[in-house]
Amino acid sequence: YWPAISTPVVIGDRVIVPVGRDDRRGQSRIHAVKLGGNGDVTGTHRAWERNDIGVFVPALAVHDGKVILLRNRGEIVCLDPKSGDTVWSGALPEGRSSYYASPLIVNDVLYAAREDGV
Repeated sequence: YWPAISTPVVIGDRVIVPVGRDDRRGQSRIHAVKLGGNGDVTGTHRAWERNDIGVFVPALAVHDGKVILLRNRGEIVCLDPKSGDTVWSGALPEGRSSYYASPLIVNDVLYAAREDGV
């Protein structure tokens, strides 16, 4: 099973759901599910799934119609919510502490705090 620690987001007609444990060990995933439907929609409403990327603790952010992931070690990944494709990626300065706080985007600036308060 894959626990859900991070908070999902809704963007357009999709809910983007991060699941898994520690993204440093390749054990995190991210899924997109189409909104609507009744009962078990696993087979009918799954839009896409990425097994190569995800987040463990920080919530996802939505900005300019895209989904932003902040991973534990400071990697930032921007995804297209319709396809799941990576639009761009980058990295924040890596320290000895992890980025567990959820990112905040205000006026096109991403704010992120590490576990050590930096």
